[in-house]
Amino acid sequence: MPPKVSVIMPVYNGERFIRHAVESVFSQTYQDWELIVVDDGSTDNTVLVLEPYMDRLKYIWQHNQERSVARNNGVNNSRGDYLVFLDSDDVLLPPKLEYQVDYLEENSNVDLVYSPCKKIDIYNNLISDQLLGDSEYPQSEQIKQMILGNYIAIQGVMMRSDSLCEIGGFEPDISCAEDRSLWLRFLIGGYVVVHLPQVVAYYRLHERGNLPHPQAAESNLQDTLKILNRAKNNLHDELNFSEIFWNHAIAKQCGYFSMKQFALNQVDLGVRNYFRAAGLDPQRWLDPDWLANVIAQQAVSFSECRDYADPVEFVKGLFQYLPQELGSNREFRRKTLAHTYIAYAFYKFNRKHPINPLKNIFKGVWLDPTWLRNKGVISIALKSLDPFFFA
Repeated sequence: MPPKVSVIMPVYNGERFIRHAVESVFSQTYQDWELIVVDDGSTDNTVLVLEPYMDRLKYIWQHNQERSVARNNGVNNSRGDYLVFLDSDDVLLPPKLEYQVDYLEENSNVDLVYSPCKKIDIYNNLISDQLLGDSEYPQSEQIKQMILGNYIAIQGVMMRSDSLCEIGGFEPDISCAEDRSLWLRFLIGGYVVVHLPQVVAYYRLHERGNLPHPQAAESNLQDTLKILNRAKNNLHDELNFSEIFWNHAIAKQCGYFSMKQFALNQVDLGVRNYFRAAGLDPQRWLDPDWLANVIAQQAVSFSECRDYADPVEFVKGLFQYLPQELGSNREFRRKTLAHTYIAYAFYKFNRKHPINPLKNIFKGVWLDPTWLRNKGVISIALKSLDPFFFA
């Protein structure tokens, strides 16, 4: 009898973490599965790490062709009714397969389910309580929200193999956000996608955090824009959106990638993509209040990257590349720096950072006293005072 579930694991030079990923499949409470590991031309000791497990998995080697091709190769060699995709550095929680199989067995009209994941670091420590892939939207909003940003984590997904085959698998010419491309094709094709609330996996953040490799930043943006362009062309007229919406969606990608490029010291690319965003959606990307929030949140989000400088220093350096009416505006600079200090305080507090966030709160409030009206700021300030009073 063929297995009910096929777990497909692409890997490239994954010797450090693949053991954890494989054993998380073996530890499932639901045991009617097959594990297919597709080695995308690894040059490290991945295959040696896998040797003790070879009798319990199917190992396929291919020349390096990127994840989309590796995943499709796994699908083509699978036998299960349901498909799960697990990257070689991530971990499934034990109930994952049972939880999602039960739902799909009871709901034959559903093609794909997705559940939230938690983030862990390279030492298997939980990074924060923030969940990845936990957003839920009504069916009428799913396409629109996926165009604006990927809200489904691939580690949290289970889908019917027949549905994936009908769509045609992953697009081999997309190497970044290939999962988002697939979700859009599911949604535009009218397939039923459902959110399930239970956390089912751990997603691992590495030393680079959410900053791409410098050589990949611009190609990642171009892949993302290609995905949006295909979605626009594939949408039926009655489902399509206004030009203003599409400009907003494209500007969002260009703007957010520009922040990453500034953080990577790719100034020319960062300037070009920021001004493209500002040209497409000036109401947001030239609005001082809105932009202050975006810059602060992005600056702090890069803190997971080991080689990244202090977010406040990043923001100070960023001002010189913005339009003159923003970069030389003292009020805008003051509010943006204050927001960055506050956002960094929340970041430290939520991650139980060894450096107390009080200093950042004081600096943020000194620059912009209106933060004293924020209940969250007052709350973490009081909680951060506890060690001083009860030491």
